[in-house]
Amino acid sequence: MSLLWFDAANAPAFGIGTLAEWLDAIDRGEIDPKSEGSIRVEMNGTADLDGGRGLAPLVFLRAGRIAQEKAREVGVGVVRVTNVGGACPLASAVADIGIGPTIGVGQGPGPSWTVAVPTIGTTPAIFSTDLGGMAKNQPTWSIASFPTWSLPFSEEESWVIIAYSVKAFEPLATFHERVNAQLHARPRVEGEIRPDTWQAARSEQVVAGILLSEGLEATLKGRAARIGVAWPLPLEGGSRA
Repeated sequence: MSLLWFDAANAPAFGIGTLAEWLDAIDRGEIDPKSEGSIRVEMNGTADLDGGRGLAPLVFLRAGRIAQEKAREVGVGVVRVTNVGGACPLASAVADIGIGPTIGVGQGPGPSWTVAVPTIGTTPAIFSTDLGGMAKNQPTWSIASFPTWSLPFSEEESWVIIAYSVKAFEPLATFHERVNAQLHARPRVEGEIRPDTWQAARSEQVVAGILLSEGLEATLKGRAARIGVAWPLPLEGGSRA
């Protein structure tokens, strides 16, 4: 599901087309697909999660949910993640936080960052430097303005996921009104995914699926044959995930 999220977000470079690469990494022993990670250090609003070489998209989702649980309890949750198998943008995990009454922020590695903000509907507004946001489009101040060595949760190969409870600062209804007014008042920027665009892409994905490349289709068919799993019949117009 995490890979399909990137296809719906118009970021196919991180989508289902990378599935064969993830499977190859598992075959090489670089990733432990059964690992969910383990918490090494934990306080009321923070946690340090060792990914145990688990699948990065799934470990990031777990970290986001831990951060969101803490935000519900104490207003903010900060989770640092290290030792994951492979790497991918934090956007899908951070978007999962923004669906609730919480703001999601992700950073790492380095200056890469993502934010997901809840809106009146069920789909958040998202901005991610990994999805095409360039330095010229970044706000004057951003989390990327801090040198990584100045943050206690930053390391060369680490990620941090933060969840803020909106209600800790203002009523959810007024926050939603303010966000929606701002979205309609300014033009879109590179790296931004607005709720209407994302929801339309998700709906189309559910109905039509995602067209697989010939190379990926052949790879997945070969793997399915080796483990005795029947390959599903393609939809009209080509094989789709």
